[in-house]
Amino acid sequence: MNKKEEIEFLGKYFYIKEDQNPFDDFSLSFRFKKMFHFISVMIEHHPFVIAQFIGNMFQIQEFQFLKEQIYRDLQANVIFSFPRLSFQNKLSLTKMKLAYIIGSNQFYIPELAILINESMNEKPLIPNQPLSLGAQNILFKLLVLDRLETFQSGLHELIHEEEYEVYRAVKELEKKEILKIEIINSHRLIALDDKETIWNQAKPYLKSPVMQEIYVQRDSIHQWKEQLVSAGVFGLSKVGMIMEDEEEYAIESKLYKEIKDALEPSFQGHFDAVKLQIWKSKIVKLSSGLMNPFALYVSLQNENDERVQKDMEQYISQFWR
Repeated sequence: MNKKEEIEFLGKYFYIKEDQNPFDDFSLSFRFKKMFHFISVMIEHHPFVIAQFIGNMFQIQEFQFLKEQIYRDLQANVIFSFPRLSFQNKLSLTKMKLAYIIGSNQFYIPELAILINESMNEKPLIPNQPLSLGAQNILFKLLVLDRLETFQSGLHELIHEEEYEVYRAVKELEKKEILKIEIINSHRLIALDDKETIWNQAKPYLKSPVMQEIYVQRDSIHQWKEQLVSAGVFGLSKVGMIMEDEEEYAIESKLYKEIKDALEPSFQGHFDAVKLQIWKSKIVKLSSGLMNPFALYVSLQNENDERVQKDMEQYISQFWR
């Protein structure tokens, strides 16, 4: 793994910049200089030294000593880099809380409180397989961003998602050629200047998050009303031209399981009936509290009314401009 590959790999997760000054190995023993190549970097504005292992003997005590010496001399943490590593040696590093990179798919950096093991978690991509709901939800958030482009580093803070979830989602969207990524100075830049094309590329891979639809009595959902989100044609009526009197709300499956025993069943057409969509994923919302337009679109995929379809298309087209 060369210097560029390591920095590019870590750049998928963090803001990283190589130090322009070469690493000063003056105080290190000749043995350490023969065992490692060193790169000074800043990761999330913290100083680190990447120690690329080029030796033959794996000695955990020497790694610990090197880490302590570099921290004492330079106040920088050390990340050990290996092209491959046995499970036992990886376990030894983890137990000693020594940061490491293995190839271009695993790393453990306790100083940043993160463990990534992509090779163990990644599932092979199946052609024409729908997007995972996690990737789908993150795509919906990207499509409403008022930006023409955004760096992947820091995106999780922008859209309020876990960093690793964003990484996995972007990777999945990139593999399906829904998102286009450009590498600029080791940073991954996501192009968002043509959201309509992104949306059209994604549509064949989308799936409804709705598990089930039921009717309940309006009074029985009163105390949880703030946790529900206007959905279906009723949700569209809040933002479009179409009118709909039948109340309909989305509820996440976790909340539904907690409160289902308190819900009083009803039936379609009853004056006091409210329709609930039970979602198996998180419900993506706008800052206003309304459902994300693209999540709303997917939840209405089985709606055959042409007026609804036309109104929905007009609504989402606002986000192309």
